[in-house]
Amino acid sequence: MSNEFLGGLFPKVAAMDIEPRTLSPSRENHFSGVLVRAQPAFAAEVAAAIGRLLGAQVRHRDDAQGHLVVVLEAETLEVHESAVRTMQALPGVAAVDLVMMYRDSEPAAALETLGRRAVDLGAGA
Repeated sequence: MSNEFLGGLFPKVAAMDIEPRTLSPSRENHFSGVLVRAQPAFAAEVAAAIGRLLGAQVRHRDDAQGHLVVVLEAETLEVHESAVRTMQALPGVAAVDLVMMYRDSEPAAALETLGRRAVDLGAGA
């Protein structure tokens, strides 16, 4: 088993213990996995700012490379797009890349699946 995260893009890091923010019950929710690339000197500040966004969770972080893996949950596509634009506008952010996105009528199950995938990737699975 490799000790590299995301096929060597950056070293494996432990999942961060961040309490998920919950959205009000909705018929449909949008979930995505986002790779944020920041200047290394700004990585901690970027992670903290993203952690304050409603529905955003920083699942993995590599300060040396400035890479963050974020799981984003939003009630509407417009709210999702606004969160991505907010991340793009943060000082020190070079790029915000959408890796995957889907919508689901059962948000708890979808968020659990995304979290499990992020942990699996971090373990080199």
